[in-house]
Amino acid sequence: MGLKTSAQAGVAALVLLLAGALGVRSWRATPALPPPPPDSAKSADPAPAPAAAPASLGDLTGSPTGTLALRWRDLLAKSQEKSRLSASDQELLRSQEREFAQEMKKRLSQDPARWNDVLDFLSSEDPRIGRRILAGLKDGVTDAAEPGLIRSLKNGTHREIRISSASLLAERPSSEALWALVTSAQEDPDSGVRYKSLSELATRQGRATTPAESTTIDALLRQRARVDPDPVVRQFALRVTGQEETTGPPNPSSPDRRPIRQH
Repeated sequence: MGLKTSAQAGVAALVLLLAGALGVRSWRATPALPPPPPDSAKSADPAPAPAAAPASLGDLTGSPTGTLALRWRDLLAKSQEKSRLSASDQELLRSQEREFAQEMKKRLSQDPARWNDVLDFLSSEDPRIGRRILAGLKDGVTDAAEPGLIRSLKNGTHREIRISSASLLAERPSSEALWALVTSAQEDPDSGVRYKSLSELATRQGRATTPAESTTIDALLRQRARVDPDPVVRQFALRVTGQEETTGPPNPSSPDRRPIRQH
C-alpha cells in the first residue's frame, strides 16, 4: 500500500515537471508584442489641409473674349453701386482693370476680328461703362485691327459703335485713320458721332506730325463751325478755332459747304 502511494506521487511529480518545461518553451517561442505608442502620438491631431487660394482674377487666361468683357462690365457696375470707394478699394479696382485690359488687348491682337464683338457688346451697355473700358483698350489697336475699325466708324449700325470706333482710331497716326475721322465729322447722320470725330481731330491737331495734317484739321473745324446743322457741333468748332460763338443757323450759301476730301 505504501509502495503504491509512493509510485503515484512520483508520477504526479513527473507530470508537473514536464508541464513546466513545455510552458517555458511556449513562452520563449511567442514573439514579443510591440510597445504601446506614447501618449503624445495618441493625442496628435492630423495635419491641417492647406488653405484654398483666395478667389482672384487669375483665371482670365481661360476665359473667352466675350466673357472677359462681361466680367469687366460687372466689375465696373458693382463699383458704381457704391456711393464712395475707399482709397484701398480704388487701388484694387485700378489693379483689376489693368489686369482685364492686359488680357483683352492680348486676345484682340491675336484675333483683330474680335474688336467687332467687343464693340457690339459695349454698344448695348451703359455708355459710361463702355467708354471707360474702351479707354483701357485704346493703346491696343494694332495695324491689323485698324481697317476693321474704319469700317465700323463708317458702317456701324449703332451710334455707340461709331463713337467707340472714332475714339479708338484717334490714337492711330496713319493717314487712313485721319481721313476716316474727317469723313465721319462731315457725313455721319448722328450729331453725336460728328461731334466725337471732330473733337478727336481737334486733339489730334495738337500732335500733328506734318503741317498738311494740321492745316486739314483746321480747315475742317472752320467748315463745321459754319455749316454743321447741329448748333452744339457748330459751337464746339467755333470755340476750338478761337472764333466768336454765335447762335444763328448755319449759312446754306457758304462755300465751306463743299466737303473736304483727301487729294
